[in-house]
Amino acid sequence: FTYNGARKTIVLNPRWTPARFVSLWFTGLGWGTFTLLRSPKGGDVELSVTEGRLPVGSFAVGIPSRATAHLTLHGKTVDHELKQSPQLIECVLNQPVTLTAGNTLKLSV
Repeated sequence: FTYNGARKTIVLNPRWTPARFVSLWFTGLGWGTFTLLRSPKGGDVELSVTEGRLPVGSFAVGIPSRATAHLTLHGKTVDHELKQSPQLIECVLNQPVTLTAGNTLKLSV
């Protein structure tokens, strides 16, 4: 988990790559968990805030590139631009959001 508060960027790219990976994250503003589920067809990521807040402007995940990515917050689609490299998918949000306690940002690819 890497977070740049000034740019509001998150990168989740664990070196250990099992089919299911769960970890804690923390910043000076809050803490929570993230879950990364990998499959041959893509993957799902959930970033949850337990306490505090987490401003997000872009969300990148270490999953091999796919043609599409669906990003949601509170069950509603979050508009974003998709940028890809061979091993990383980045969703740059059209409008930054601030996650607060109980919020979960979900990415499906």
